[in-house]
Amino acid sequence: MKLYKILSTAALGLSLGLTFASCADDNGSNPVLHMPDSFTLNTPALAGNAYDLKNTTDSIAFTWSQPDYGGMPLVTNYKLQYVVSKDGSEVVTDADGKLKFADNAEVKEYDEGKTKCEYKLAPADVDLLLLRELGVKRADAVPSSVNVYYRLSAQTTSTTKVYSNIV
Repeated sequence: MKLYKILSTAALGLSLGLTFASCADDNGSNPVLHMPDSFTLNTPALAGNAYDLKNTTDSIAFTWSQPDYGGMPLVTNYKLQYVVSKDGSEVVTDADGKLKFADNAEVKEYDEGKTKCEYKLAPADVDLLLLRELGVKRADAVPSSVNVYYRLSAQTTSTTKVYSNIV
């Protein structure tokens, strides 16, 4: 009889111990949404060089790293934004030495959003953009050299927009 009481007491103690152990706080392993300040737009292969839009068929390929939302794989909508530089005042350098759009710059974006970390821009699309932004009617009226600056905006359904660096 004593063995029966010892075993039943041990079983009761074990079941109570397992019950309380299952209520342990596991919040340390739960992901926490982190709002990044920015993310990285990789510099395209020929950035800083002149693109001959008339004589090329190669797209300008933009790639970037996903913003770090705290390690959570969130579906993010990316939009490519641009500024066509008419007099050089549209882009300035901040205190950290990074390029940023000036307050008076008119930042526009392509209508098409992407959810993957890549965007290919055809030369014909850039040509149309320049014709529209420079207000010219013919391609031969476009200056021989025009600077266009790009960045990305990223936004999920539950976050505000965050912007990449400018290239």
